[in-house]
Amino acid sequence: MRCPRLSELPPPPEGKSGWPWTEGHADLPDTMAGGSAWPRVAIVTASYNQGKFLEQTIRSVLLQGYPDLEYIIVDGGSNDESIGIIRKYEEWLAYWCSETDGGPPAALNKGFRHITGDVLGYLNADDFYLRGCLPRIADEFQRQPLVDVVYGNGHFTYASTEVLKPIFSDQWDLRRFAYGACIIIQQATFFRKKPFQNLSGFNEDNRTCWDAELLVELALAGAQFNYCDDFLGVFRIHEDSITASGRFKEQLRRDQEWIFEKIIGRSRSVIDRLFELIYRIQRFSSHPYRALDYRLFFRRALKRWWL
Repeated sequence: MRCPRLSELPPPPEGKSGWPWTEGHADLPDTMAGGSAWPRVAIVTASYNQGKFLEQTIRSVLLQGYPDLEYIIVDGGSNDESIGIIRKYEEWLAYWCSETDGGPPAALNKGFRHITGDVLGYLNADDFYLRGCLPRIADEFQRQPLVDVVYGNGHFTYASTEVLKPIFSDQWDLRRFAYGACIIIQQATFFRKKPFQNLSGFNEDNRTCWDAELLVELALAGAQFNYCDDFLGVFRIHEDSITASGRFKEQLRRDQEWIFEKIIGRSRSVIDRLFELIYRIQRFSSHPYRALDYRLFFRRALKRWWL
């Protein structure tokens, strides 16, 4: 499906303006530079009771001006305004459903079973893409045919405002990733269909960091990663989100330990605490102002220190 124009979508809610409410991306030409076809990009959004954010998410995907988009929404049986919002945009969706599921990783697996696209991504229902994200990613995959995963930078934003704080991904390093010293922005990450389908999908037993585990599985299977130095997506921080709420603190610790063992091949030991400290100090030292700025941002957003 070619992305709809701004004039074809329902009008935005009263008081909403800017991207992606009253601004869209210009239509792209039918073919890429050189005459090759645009790769089909498939995006899956898993959602549950995120109605206050969901419409912005949907519009940020549909208004990319992209010539070959496949967009899927899997709702977990929301009882807020989510279903009404999805129905407003259903004619531009390749598939959607609303039914009880086993949580976000199960919903994503369900959604990806319906895709036919060549380049894949997933976007949480409280996050959104920046204008030009999909064309930029398609171009990156086209220029680097041996690359399996492309990821870029993003922004943090608050729950109720559009104040954006830049956040940068690191160069991919699997060992540093195990020690928490390599950050990849999920909202700015995309991958090819074949290496993803060679895996068993998202681990549905991982309730907190299934996105990180997928990257590890791809890397261990030999996937090639490439850093795109551009801003692609926005990660919304609010107290109800899984990442920031702290509701799953113990589960997060268990999931992270499982990922560590998968990478390193053994349980974490005392010496690993030292390695983690060294890697984190190195990362902090390379951008100290940026690291402190992030923590101040979380303090303002959540009224507590985080990370």
